[in-house]
Amino acid sequence: MLSHYRQTDLERWLTQIYADVGISHCGDLQERPLAEMLGIELYYRPCPSMRYESGNYRSITVNSTLPRPVQREHFFHELGHILRGHTGKQHQMNPAFRQLQEAQAEQFVLYAAMPFFLLTPLLLAYREWVPSSVLSMEFGVTRELADKRIAQIKRRIISEGIRRGGKTRKRKSAQ
Repeated sequence: MLSHYRQTDLERWLTQIYADVGISHCGDLQERPLAEMLGIELYYRPCPSMRYESGNYRSITVNSTLPRPVQREHFFHELGHILRGHTGKQHQMNPAFRQLQEAQAEQFVLYAAMPFFLLTPLLLAYREWVPSSVLSMEFGVTRELADKRIAQIKRRIISEGIRRGGKTRKRKSAQ
C-alpha cells in the first residue's frame, strides 16, 4: 500500500536537504540543530513567531509562550518561508500573495515536521495506520497535524490507486 504513495517534488527536495544534514531518524529532527546546520539563528521569545532575513543573515523567532508541539509547528512554518524563498513584509503585500505564501508554508509543515521517509518505518511496523497519538508523540507535533498528515497520505495513495486503475484496494479473501 505504501509503495503507491508518490512524493511531491517538494517532499523529494526536503528529503534531500534532510539527507544532506544527516537526518535519518525521528530523533534527529530537532529544531535547534537543524537550524544551525542550515545557517539559521533560532530564538524562543514571548512574541509572535516570525522569520527574518537580511543579506546572508537568517533567523527564526518562535513564540515561547505556546505549547511545545505548537512551537515546533511554528518553527517548521517559518522554516518553510525561508527555504521556499518567500520574500516581502506580509503586512505590505497583496492579500492574495500573502495567502499563497501562508498556504505554501502550511503545506511545508506537513512534510518538514513528519517527512514520509521517517514515517514509513512506523507505518510498516503497525501494518495499518499508526494512531495519530503515536505520531504526535514520535514527531513532537499536535494530534491535529498528525491527523492531517495521515489523511494526506491516504488521499495520495487512493489517488494513485485510481490513476493506476484501482490496484491499491485491498482484495477481500474468499470466505
